[in-house]
Amino acid sequence: MSTQLSAYDASFVHGLFTQYSTMNMTFRVLKDDAQDLALPGNTFAIFPIGLIITIVWTLLLLMVMGYGAVSKKQARDAYRRRVRSRMSGGIGRLYTSSELEALSKNVQAWM
Repeated sequence: MSTQLSAYDASFVHGLFTQYSTMNMTFRVLKDDAQDLALPGNTFAIFPIGLIITIVWTLLLLMVMGYGAVSKKQARDAYRRRVRSRMSGGIGRLYTSSELEALSKNVQAWM
């Protein structure tokens, strides 16, 4: 692989490379060196501890929010059952006539 670099493509106005002329410079890369060329950023150079910590915090946050949502739904359903029970005359569920007679006998026995 080879490439031609003209003076219009790259020039140095100030610094270490100002003394070198970029006119008619040719850069050659041997075939063996071309295999060593790799795009940067495709792999992790170090172990991503920050990423792992961020994922753990995110999962904990989602778990707490989910628990809160489920608890809120359970409390709302319990409140609705309690209000429905009070609105129906204090009886929490519908009883048959024989069950009501047994309940009334038990209440009279307690008094």
